[in-house]
Amino acid sequence: MSILVYRAVGSIGDLALGECVIRSARDVEGRAWWQLWTYVRRADTGQPFYVGVPVHPNGPYVEVGPSGRRTWGLTRAGNDWQITPSVDVVGELVDGLRGPSLWHETPTIVGVPSTERWIMEAS
Repeated sequence: MSILVYRAVGSIGDLALGECVIRSARDVEGRAWWQLWTYVRRADTGQPFYVGVPVHPNGPYVEVGPSGRRTWGLTRAGNDWQITPSVDVVGELVDGLRGPSLWHETPTIVGVPSTERWIMEAS
């Protein structure tokens, strides 16, 4: 389990290591969802990289969410927020097969202001 510190930033590029933000996302078909962005270290090289996954605030994991792909559950755990199940970012090998995990965590998000729009608008 890892701890991510919530930070409402102007740009995702402003995140520091171990910070995250949740933003609304929309595709060309008009589907809308909430997207978690975080800046973490790769498990294989230790180099920082950005991870973005669809999340379902106040709801469970769903195999096909509003984004058309897997969507992770995001539920309140006291004053914090918990992602479920674990997020496993994998690399692809040259032959197209699944590569090693680049980041595999079940993060807890701390420091989320209660006024964040995704809390108020989520199901």
